[in-house]
Amino acid sequence: QIVVEGDSAGVHWTWNAVHSGPLPLFGTQPTGKRYRMSGMTLYEFADDLVVRQTEFSDTLGLLQQAGLVPPIEG
Repeated sequence: QIVVEGDSAGVHWTWNAVHSGPLPLFGTQPTGKRYRMSGMTLYEFADDLVVRQTEFSDTLGLLQQAGLVPPIEG
């Protein structure tokens, strides 16, 4: 979904991926498990160029899917 207003645009996105390579930051090896993450990217334009990009994503949800962070109770 894309929303445009004036010199700004917001894009809601979802990606699906398969864990096929190591994640050195977390010390994990490929699992073949499927993951899904969504988020939103906001863009500001000036003179037909992107002058600012801000991204929000559900990183916590991704880490929980990977078993690297336990689910939040309550």
